[in-house]
Amino acid sequence: DEIVTANRLITDAMRTHRPGPFQFEALIAAHHANAPDAGSVDWAMIAALYDQYVAFDPSPVVGLNRAAAIGQADGPQAGYAAVAAIETLDRYHLYWATLAEFAGRTGRVGEAVDAYDRAIQLTANPAERSHLQERRAALTATDPG
Repeated sequence: DEIVTANRLITDAMRTHRPGPFQFEALIAAHHANAPDAGSVDWAMIAALYDQYVAFDPSPVVGLNRAAAIGQADGPQAGYAAVAAIETLDRYHLYWATLAEFAGRTGRVGEAVDAYDRAIQLTANPAERSHLQERRAALTATDPG
């Protein structure tokens, strides 16, 4: 019921033809929420929405989210390249976590480990730190070399 209500509200908001950050974020969230399962998310559509969002708001964090969507839509090499092209987030743990994820998926294990280490160092949230440590451990368990 809540997703149906949210979809109606998004549709109503889009009729104003005044896009803003909340509309982009709501549309992106709707694509996640309306997918029957995680494997059915339309990442190409989400990447396209982020293309529009980053044109509206060229902030590095929106660019990072766009890079993550590109990686999901077009594969880890495309995601890695998109994340690596962002140079202004070197003090942001989610930048390093995203880079680590795509580096690991493309076989750059050493780089992924280093990026996870940087993300772990930068996060102050114990739950996030624990998750990142688990991701790093899983990566090194599959490729100890």
